[in-house]
Amino acid sequence: MLQTPLVIAWRFATFYYKMCRGLLCADNGGRYAFSKQPEICKWNCVKLAEALFLLAPMQRLVNAVESFDEIFQQHYMQGMRKKVETLSTIACVQFSAAN
Repeated sequence: MLQTPLVIAWRFATFYYKMCRGLLCADNGGRYAFSKQPEICKWNCVKLAEALFLLAPMQRLVNAVESFDEIFQQHYMQGMRKKVETLSTIACVQFSAAN
């Protein structure tokens, strides 16, 4: 008798996980896929520039959008360096503690 509620709960949890991963949370190849975030971010900047074209000089907006890739790459690499630095520090502390 106790097993039936557990089986039902397990099946529901499995169903919920599959639904969330497959339909709601993960967008493996679509617009919101992790690998497409820079592309979508740039697209959003283009749309913002289009909305602001009456308020700012067009060349300034074009320059801002054209510089996106370089600026994104700089910030991305800076973030990755911080992660590697943090991981290196953790590894050194763990190594020191072990010895």
